[in-house]
Amino acid sequence: MFFISCKDLMLYNQFYLLNFNIYMYLFVYGTLLSTEYNHQTIKDSKLIDEACIYGKLFDIGNYPALKEGKNIIIGELYDIDDSILKSCDQLEGYSNDDPENSLYVRKSITVFMDKKELCAYVYYCNFDTSNYKEIESGNYKEYMNEQRKK
Repeated sequence: MFFISCKDLMLYNQFYLLNFNIYMYLFVYGTLLSTEYNHQTIKDSKLIDEACIYGKLFDIGNYPALKEGKNIIIGELYDIDDSILKSCDQLEGYSNDDPENSLYVRKSITVFMDKKELCAYVYYCNFDTSNYKEIESGNYKEYMNEQRKK
């Protein structure tokens, strides 16, 4: 198994190099989680493990929004392929040709697991969140479970 850096991930989505398979990962924190309604978009992808990143999570209604920040955000890490990435881009309103005007922007980041760090894609919101409630726990799954009990 051969892992690539975040810089290289931006250059090469997924390819074969000297018979080593280069993996492409996606960190999900909201409605793509295994317990949520948009998971069907990535259902054919392999769940690697629960993971975390740094950021700030907001409840904006039917789905969360992630901004860069220093809080711990809990989510899931998936091994994906190009077709899954394209489906996620469409779901998240991301255009590789016009990222500045996309609803969400796809970036490569460092993802943390128990004793491992990997580089993965994540979707950050590309709009103002100042009028929305922050999900202070950083855990959308836990947050939604509490909301459903109300």
